[in-house]
Amino acid sequence: MRQSERELQSNPPPTKAPPTSPETPQLMLQLGPQVVVALGRALPAGIGSVIGGGANYGNTRLLGRYANKFFNELPYRTIDTTTDESN
Repeated sequence: MRQSERELQSNPPPTKAPPTSPETPQLMLQLGPQVVVALGRALPAGIGSVIGGGANYGNTRLLGRYANKFFNELPYRTIDTTTDESN
């Protein structure tokens, strides 16, 4: 073993403690910074999903209204289908 490796084994580097200031949310201290970072990365995707889902819902309702209006106004709706024209 080299001397630098022996020094690291006998004196490991100090670990950083999470920042504790009055502004640090209690949730971050309980969950840890890795979880908070993961939530921070996932949150924009969740917001985008909600916005995209809302737009899809609105467009689907609008398409349904237009389809109902279109199919209700077709001329074959006025054709009499109760007659028996069998030979």
